[in-house]
Amino acid sequence: MSVMGRIDTDRRTRRQTHPWLDSSVLRLMRTRVQIHKRARKSRLFLDWNEYKSLRNRVTAINRKARKNYFKNKLEENRSKPKAFWDTLRQVLPSKKNRFEIDKLVVDCKKLIDKRDIANSLNEYFTTIASSLLASQQSHGYPVELQQTGPLAFPSHSFNFRAVSENDCCTIHQQCCS
Repeated sequence: MSVMGRIDTDRRTRRQTHPWLDSSVLRLMRTRVQIHKRARKSRLFLDWNEYKSLRNRVTAINRKARKNYFKNKLEENRSKPKAFWDTLRQVLPSKKNRFEIDKLVVDCKKLIDKRDIANSLNEYFTTIASSLLASQQSHGYPVELQQTGPLAFPSHSFNFRAVSENDCCTIHQQCCS
């Protein structure tokens, strides 16, 4: 035996990684891991169903706890702008996780140009409501949303175009005169 004595390597201690996780959720998560091991080992349908049920329960509890934690934290920091925004940054996705669409396939045609991609997405999202209404009507479903007045937005799609310095000067002159 060494001077240090016996070191127990079977048990790992882990710091609490998320403040919304309490001991009951952590216990449930450990149980989930044990049941998952048992289901993988036995390959029994009942064990897999028990694992899936527990997995879904843990996920739901986790989501609810996280939501309540940040809701309360934002409410607490309502009058402290720095703390409020620090909390909000934890909730919102970070800029490093964002990605840019570099290609898009529409009607078997690959779009690579950023303007073409933007125009295609714009076309899709500006016409989706009318497309859905039309498909609902064609299937005989009652349509509750009916257009009663003039269209709020023009029916044609919006397209981006390059603007030059001369265009800006012309618009500025028109505004000032």
